Amino acid sequence: MLRINKGIVSTLPIFLVVLVTHTLGRVNTDKPKQIRREIAVPESVAALVRPFLDMRQESLSECGAPGEPSKCKDGDAYEREQLRAEKSGQTLHQLIGRNDPSTDEALVVLMWFYIGESQEELDAVIQRDEKMLTYLNKYYAARPKISDRTYPGYMWKDDSIRRDEFLGAMKLIKNKA
Repeated sequence: MLRINKGIVSTLPIFLVVLVTHTLGRVNTDKPKQIRREIAVPESVAALVRPFLDMRQESLSECGAPGEPSKCKDGDAYEREQLRAEKSGQTLHQLIGRNDPSTDEALVVLMWFYIGESQEELDAVIQRDEKMLTYLNKYYAARPKISDRTYPGYMWKDDSIRRDEFLGAMKLIKNKA
């Protein structure tokens, strides 16, 4: 037979109220934030995008983020920026000229980044046809994580622009098939 002390029983509801109140005070009652999944980029792909993105980051660090007035309008800073722009263009063209699975994936990874107005990486993805759908689906909702690098937020495309580009590329590739 179980004996319960009346003092314990009468304080039990108060204890539960205190426990629940204390616990609720620690619970985040805000609406859940959208959590974007990250996916590790294979090293063979990261090795292809790092040089390009590093040059882009160097340019933006020295000259200013997109939408800001350029700090590289003349002098040595201008000359350095011109050299980086030329080398970046060559690097992108060399990447586009390659035809292997790592390059295919690298081009899709670059679609996450603002790398200039030309959108050559997007055009290259669309021209490579159906084999690109695997990578477009892989990275559509999963932000690429490039080992040994953290790129600043201003290098990443706005989510709505990126989504539109991914969906547009998928649609165009499927319509070509």
